[in-house]
Amino acid sequence: MANLKGKVAWVTGAGTGIGEGAALALARDGATVVLTGRRTEALQAVVRQAGRNGATTAEPTRTRTCNSQEPTAKTPRTIRHPP
Repeated sequence: MANLKGKVAWVTGAGTGIGEGAALALARDGATVVLTGRRTEALQAVVRQAGRNGATTAEPTRTRTCNSQEPTAKTPRTIRHPP
């Protein structure tokens, strides 16, 4: 990937699989990455891995699946890079 410093990417399903891989690759290439997913523990593991790769991080927030009866109310968190 290219240098993504100054860009923001929002990755859904960021706790495992393709979403995890995409989040880590985007963070590695300098993007600010917004992580969302259903399992907080898995998101925290991605944040820790990104931190080991040099990103500064904030805690992820679990989100729920939206439906017409109950919209998602939580705000996702981000992986940020030092200036």
